[in-house]
Parts: sequence; structure tokens; C-alpha cells
Amino acid sequence: TAINVQSIDTSKFITALKAINLHKADIPVPEERRTILPDPEATHQTEIGFFLDDVEATDASSFLLNEDRDGKFVNDHTFANFLFGVCKEQQALIENLTTRIEQLEADHTSMMGNTPTNNY
Repeated sequence: TAINVQSIDTSKFITALKAINLHKADIPVPEERRTILPDPEATHQTEIGFFLDDVEATDASSFLLNEDRDGKFVNDHTFANFLFGVCKEQQALIENLTTRIEQLEADHTSMMGNTPTNNY
């Protein structure tokens, strides 16, 4: 049973996500791992990821970063939950904007219905 359950403020997660940049790099593959690659002769493998420094600079760093004796890291499970929070905030924005557009369209239609037409 879970204890000390608390809600997490996800309102700044979108801003945090925008501050985390993805990078692509060729990473050396140790010889003992090459046998499991599609091309066993490959000495480098392209990886896509982000730097912990980018994560540390965000408001979500306390949520995203964990630390053990080997240093700081982003737990995949925690990151998945972070992305869930981003989706939740984006959905709220989409719904708010949809409501505003519908109201603007209704106001425009109402105004156009009350405007006399000019016949030339």
C-alpha cells in the first residue's frame, strides 16, 4: 500500500520539456557488444538522447532526476510519468483553446447575423 501520496504540480512540465534538447551522437561500441549488433563490424552506434545538465536547469529536475552512488540519472519510469504530465497539460491547453475558438466563432456568427447587408 502506498503511503505519503501527494499530487504533483505538472503546470511547468511543458516549459521544462521545451528546455531539454535532444542530441544525436555516434557512440563507440565496445568490442564485446559488437556481436549483438546488426553489423558486428560496426565500431560506433548512433544514439539519441539529452544531457543531464539540460534537465538540471529545469523546474522538473527534482521530479526527473535520481541519484545513486554512481551519480545522477533519469529513471525511465519517472520520465514516462513526466511525459504523461506534459500530455495532461497539453490536453488542458487544447481544451481551453477549443472552447475559446468556439466562443469566438459563435460571437462572429451572432455579429454577422445582426449586421445589415449592403446591396449595391
